[in-house]
Amino acid sequence: MLAAPGQETARELCSTIATAGFAAGFALWLQPVVLGFLQRRPGKLALAVIHAFLLLVSLAIARHVVAAATGLPPQDFDLTVGFVALACYLPAMALAATVATGIAALVFQLLFFARSLLRKPLRAVAMAAGHMTGALALVSLASQLLQEAERQHHHLYPTVRWIAYYSDYQAMPRYPGIAPGARVRLHENGVVSTATRQGGSVSIAVGRAD
Repeated sequence: MLAAPGQETARELCSTIATAGFAAGFALWLQPVVLGFLQRRPGKLALAVIHAFLLLVSLAIARHVVAAATGLPPQDFDLTVGFVALACYLPAMALAATVATGIAALVFQLLFFARSLLRKPLRAVAMAAGHMTGALALVSLASQLLQEAERQHHHLYPTVRWIAYYSDYQAMPRYPGIAPGARVRLHENGVVSTATRQGGSVSIAVGRAD
């Protein structure tokens, strides 16, 4: 029996609310556990390693975004990549948290099966099942947000070109073959790109120096 459009929407809304509730409950349980671990010396060391890893991930994402936005090699836009990497740090943290939560969900699932097979007390089995459900709910929500961010990341391209225009493109009035007032960037093999303001956007043209 097919559901009416309104019923389907209500069902999806109820499902989203339930998922958010399980995710919030798991996050509230996990917060003091994580904070307690980070206050210890191994936790501080792990946090430093995680931040270094996330910085590399942010730079990798930023290089991809800058290359897609400009159509040019990202290594020629150091400042732009740096600025975009700062904006990419939170998505990188979300990605790392999603992976870590997914691993936690797998651990709680194995713990649930083990306690069930060993006929542990019902409270212990229910606790493992609750943590497993909460972790899976949190992974589901985070994955949906990351997928939506991936689908919408092309909206960042105009902003990236503006960042490049003011940070990596420079006026070179005395450089041969460069028009006065043009903001350009020199690339390898004599390639020159020119950034031009057109109303509320920036366009990039590519050519060779005369």
